[in-house]
Amino acid sequence: MKKKILLLLVILLIPLNVKAATGSIKVSASNSKVTLNNNFTVTVTVSSSDTLGSWQFNLNYDKKKLSIQSGQNDLSVADVSKDGSYKTTKYTYKFKAIALGNANISIENAKIGDWTTDSYISTSTNNINVTIKEPVVINYSSDNNLKNLSVEGFSLSPEFNKSTLEYTSTVTANTTKINLQATPNDSKAKISGTGEKDVVEGNNSFQIIVKAENGSSKTYTVNVIVPEKDPIKYDFNNKTYSILRKLPESTPKDFSHNTIKINAEEVPCLQNETLNLTLLYLKDQNEKDSFYIYDSVKNTITLYNELYSYNFGIYLTNPDHDLNLFKTTIKINDQEIKAYQIKEGSKNYIIYGRELKTGKGHYYIYDKEIETLSFFNEEDLESLKNDNNIYKIISYSAGVLIILLLIIIILQASSKKKMNILINKMNEELTSLKTIKEESSKNKVKKEKK
Repeated sequence: MKKKILLLLVILLIPLNVKAATGSIKVSASNSKVTLNNNFTVTVTVSSSDTLGSWQFNLNYDKKKLSIQSGQNDLSVADVSKDGSYKTTKYTYKFKAIALGNANISIENAKIGDWTTDSYISTSTNNINVTIKEPVVINYSSDNNLKNLSVEGFSLSPEFNKSTLEYTSTVTANTTKINLQATPNDSKAKISGTGEKDVVEGNNSFQIIVKAENGSSKTYTVNVIVPEKDPIKYDFNNKTYSILRKLPESTPKDFSHNTIKINAEEVPCLQNETLNLTLLYLKDQNEKDSFYIYDSVKNTITLYNELYSYNFGIYLTNPDHDLNLFKTTIKINDQEIKAYQIKEGSKNYIIYGRELKTGKGHYYIYDKEIETLSFFNEEDLESLKNDNNIYKIISYSAGVLIILLLIIIILQASSKKKMNILINKMNEELTSLKTIKEESSKNKVKKEKK
């Protein structure tokens, strides 16, 4: 009996190593310092040292300083675990700061039930304070002006002014590179478009963009003019011309670009192999620029003149033979051209030219009013001349006959009877001539229809 009592006392005196489960429901914020009218996130974490069985809590917040944006349906939570497989769960809320000061967020009525024992365990909670301050106003600079701008080694026109957005700088001939330099008026602004740039003859346009700290931008434009090389002075036809090194943008059709050597210098030209023509772009003594046909053998030039109508073009030149028509001149492209007319004063002119695509020479009818070309058929001209000759013979013969008959009547008519006889003969001759003229007219109509 004494042994049993002693064993029981030993058991009671030995401490049991059994630890009860504990839990917590705590709140945290994404930022403890928030600016007015900004949003922030609040997280409630439910955790246990053992498996979660059930839990509940109320989330309280300062409604004068905070406005809940999402998660408002989970402010009072009572939930259970479906399978007892986890020890932690979280709830997320979004708040907006609506007033200045300290805003308190706390947990109340917190309880956690153990999954294994189905009993409440010891649960700790906390609360947090969020400080709401005025937003920090950052004044970003809006200065997007330049302090200076230059083309290294050359002047600007007009003189630089931060309010003037476009400039011109004329550099020397043969310049191939320039250096654009610029400094912003505000050191916080950024510049693009400066540095070394390639240039060619003519106008080269560059943009320098200044972007202010606040993102606003301003664009300055610099037009860099590279002059053409000094033109080559050369004598043609006993007159001095300038051979221009740069051809205009608009050039005669059906010509290809090429170069030839004059005075040991390469100069641009246009060539048409079909016509065996070479064109030079020259400036005359009156500073007028024009294309000229260049004869390298004779070292002569001829002003180039072309006409286009519908789908073909010709260049005007002297004919290889003359027409037996009324001779005149017509001004085409400010140049006097030899021409013909079937009758003086006609609106149509007959001119000579060679077709640019085929090289064939031909006479053309040119309508000055509507500026159109059409082929002129010289066979029709011969037919027209033959008909005109017939009319001339008939008219001349009729006139001579009438005069002769009148003389005969006056000299030989001694009686009324003789006079009547002579008059009848004259009428018979006139009738015969009239018949010949009518036949000739019919033949002319037939030819025209053909």
